[in-house]
Amino acid sequence: MNTLKYNIDRIAHSDEPMRILIVDDDLDMLMSLKDLLELEEDKYIIETVSNFDDALLCADSFKPDIAILDIKLGTKNGIDLVKPLKQKIEHIACIMITAYRGTEYTINALRAGVDDFIYKPVEPEHLMATIDRFQKTQNLLREKIISDQRFRALFDQSHEFLFILDPTGKIINVNNTALDSIGIKKEQLLDRHFFDIEWWKDDGKNKQKVSDSIHKVLNNEKTRVELIVNDSLNQECIIDFSIKPVIDNNNNTIMIIPEGRDITQNVKNELEIIDLNKNLEKRIAERTQELENSRDEAIQANSAKDIFLSQMSHELRTPMNAILGFTQILELDKDLLQEEQIGHIQQIHHAADHLMLLIDRILHLSQLGSTKYAITLTDFDINFSIEHAISSLAPLLSDKHIALHNNMEKLSGIIVTADIEALQSVLLKIFSNAIKYNHINGSVTINSELINKDFLKISITDTGVGIAEDKFEHVFKPFEQANENDFSSGMGIGLTICKKAMDAMSGDIGFSSKIGEGSTFWITLPLAKDFQE
Repeated sequence: MNTLKYNIDRIAHSDEPMRILIVDDDLDMLMSLKDLLELEEDKYIIETVSNFDDALLCADSFKPDIAILDIKLGTKNGIDLVKPLKQKIEHIACIMITAYRGTEYTINALRAGVDDFIYKPVEPEHLMATIDRFQKTQNLLREKIISDQRFRALFDQSHEFLFILDPTGKIINVNNTALDSIGIKKEQLLDRHFFDIEWWKDDGKNKQKVSDSIHKVLNNEKTRVELIVNDSLNQECIIDFSIKPVIDNNNNTIMIIPEGRDITQNVKNELEIIDLNKNLEKRIAERTQELENSRDEAIQANSAKDIFLSQMSHELRTPMNAILGFTQILELDKDLLQEEQIGHIQQIHHAADHLMLLIDRILHLSQLGSTKYAITLTDFDINFSIEHAISSLAPLLSDKHIALHNNMEKLSGIIVTADIEALQSVLLKIFSNAIKYNHINGSVTINSELINKDFLKISITDTGVGIAEDKFEHVFKPFEQANENDFSSGMGIGLTICKKAMDAMSGDIGFSSKIGEGSTFWITLPLAKDFQE
């Protein structure tokens, strides 16, 4: 570390007493001055030397704040010591002790760098006052150095581009961040006009923006401008500059401070977001169109399927009626047939009846899927439909010795809005399944509850075989059966018809089941408006 830098750091950061170097070839004077100053031992640290060369050596190690120098140092002049001392220690104060009071001598001494004079004979009060005055000066210097260091730290270490310009726009100072971006040395920028540096993109517009901004600032206006620059790697960057004036007490602009921030990545991010939003909107529109096309295709396919089912049902009905008619004719002539033949004819009749039932169900399914199918909604007591379904299936309950528990009586007189015939078909299907897949001596339980004062929920629980969980998704699908071991229930469209019927009546249907423990199928129906009130 050089002497100059050490001394500045010590002044700025140390609370040490003032260091004083006394140089005099008169040993009596030397010791007298030392004794006088040591009376203030808490304020000063004293070193003494008696010749020119020792003074320079001592300055290197002692690093004094004040040097008190005699005018005569043997064959040398004390004034000649001032310059080398100040080269070693920039802020040292040099005080001459002299008996000369001539004007010419004083002028020469001041030109050599002497800061003050103490005339012989030395008066203690004058000496102490002079030293105290320089001590105060050193304290002010310390505060200035601290302030300068803080400013330099903030200025040079800032991540933003900082410049200090004079009122004409010439560069007084520039920080390291800006220098690194511009790619040239500091001394190459100083005293050049701000708009005339190599940084700006050479399209004429940026330099004009800089010039216009400086002009506004000279009128005491703060301004903000985005400028395009070419950095040291010749990459184009966008800098957001805030340019502010520094005003003195007379409202004059004494400095201009351009403060810049690299917003290149921010601009790129904003453009990418805009682009992504545009692409997202495009993809959403395309996907929406795809879904609409798929929906239209599904509607067309479903319509074609319904038309096909309806037509095929009608086409199949004609030959099936013929088969039934001929079997009935043959059954009338039992006397002409052998017993075995009669049995075969009866099997044909039963099979034809079953096929006709399946044809009716397919036709019904196609009607429910058709836009031409319409239901008739009426308000009626739900207990009427429940009792009708129970009475219709009473023989099946009796055959399997199944106990029926009807808890609908708890909500008697409930009026719903539905299609009576469609609801009757749904209830019959659910009841018949509850009996068909039940165990002998099992039970069927009917429960009901009101939901949000708008709907009635009816639950039918059996103690039968139940449905495996992996078959749940197939329950309401057409032509699929949840019970793989049952081949007596036809094509597996009964619950599909129930689902479509409940949807048409603004109701719903669902179930819960556990294999080996039974199932609960439920439906919901809207209550009649008058009943809701």
